[in-house]
Amino acid sequence: MQSTLLKLKFLYTQLQETFPQKQNTTQSTPEKLLVCCFYYVSTEMKNWTESRINCMERGADLSVWIGLTDANEEGIWKWVNGSTLTSGFWSAGQPNGRRIQNCVVSSSISWADTQCNYTYKWICENNILPVILP
Repeated sequence: MQSTLLKLKFLYTQLQETFPQKQNTTQSTPEKLLVCCFYYVSTEMKNWTESRINCMERGADLSVWIGLTDANEEGIWKWVNGSTLTSGFWSAGQPNGRRIQNCVVSSSISWADTQCNYTYKWICENNILPVILP
């Protein structure tokens, strides 16, 4: 554990030296944002809600199932962080589930809406190191 922590600190220092954060306080939005992540890949099957809870218990959030739903308002797809989907990788004819398919699964090339109570494997994503690039 100590060795892993030292490696992470070393990588963090390298990233900060390579990509120093902007000090310009008048610019409200960064030009580029690099985020390093940890991922947890499940070996079991859970529905969307159970998968998201599992991720949140790990200090992360749902990435694949994927962390996208229109459960609050039909046709308005939102990420688990609350931001609205602006473009996607939907399969042909998707999303097509209307009110009964409010969650999204991904394959290696596209997305499909599905019922949130179906079970799939999932991936959690934990953003650990935001760095604003020059």
